[in-house]
Amino acid sequence: MWIVEKVLKALHYLFQCAPARREDFSSATECSTFPLPFCGHRWLENLPAVERALEVWPSIVKYVDLVRAKKVKNPGTSSFDSVCEAQMDSLLLAKFHFFMAISRVFQPFLTKYQTDVPMMLFLWEDLETLMRNLLKRFIKREALPQTPYKLVRLDVVDHAMWLSPKEVDIGMGATVVIKVMSYPSSLRMSCTVRPKNWSSSPSVLLKDAELMCFCIRSCLSPILISGHSAKNCCSYPMAKLKLSVGFQQIKRLKSATFRRRE
Repeated sequence: MWIVEKVLKALHYLFQCAPARREDFSSATECSTFPLPFCGHRWLENLPAVERALEVWPSIVKYVDLVRAKKVKNPGTSSFDSVCEAQMDSLLLAKFHFFMAISRVFQPFLTKYQTDVPMMLFLWEDLETLMRNLLKRFIKREALPQTPYKLVRLDVVDHAMWLSPKEVDIGMGATVVIKVMSYPSSLRMSCTVRPKNWSSSPSVLLKDAELMCFCIRSCLSPILISGHSAKNCCSYPMAKLKLSVGFQQIKRLKSATFRRRE
């Protein structure tokens, strides 16, 4: 069972607003560095939080051992219980490294678009690169379509396209950690995404924005415009866009008329 999010939160809450506990920790472990806050929906903060957790984990383990030996006062909190439970997980450090590897895939994209500068023109290409780099870790290279249009419609629940557990890219850090373990494939098997967890596949993420993505990809990309005249590059896509918008308006009009008749 993956408990990364729970552990990262527990590590922070264990020492938050507890100066006496922080002093006990520093005195017992000679470590003055503490875990960073973690919030699941603030993706830009995920990477620093897990990096800090890996940095202080040896001191955390030492602190927990001293508490169990009754050489340091037991905090007696649910956060401490969660940390104790996590210590029993032999794959925890490998999970941290895998979590960090995936966070580093998203980090450049998230950082780039945290700006007030109009970046929508580049969204299609960057989003395709992000999805492709993520899918390469779990999907066979030959099964990945070459065009972004087909990529966002990829049937990722098809087992035939999945990499075997030994071939799943879990990152260099996680690979190094599990090399010394008796069952090195256990983490890779748990990293292989199950069909029920593919509800956030690219097709679902982008299905509500197909019209916007077509507009960005076809007629607003500065890369396309720079190599062609604006008229030749944009006239046909814009005509198709107008036609698509027209069909959408007709559908809404028919739907509204039908409701009024009822």
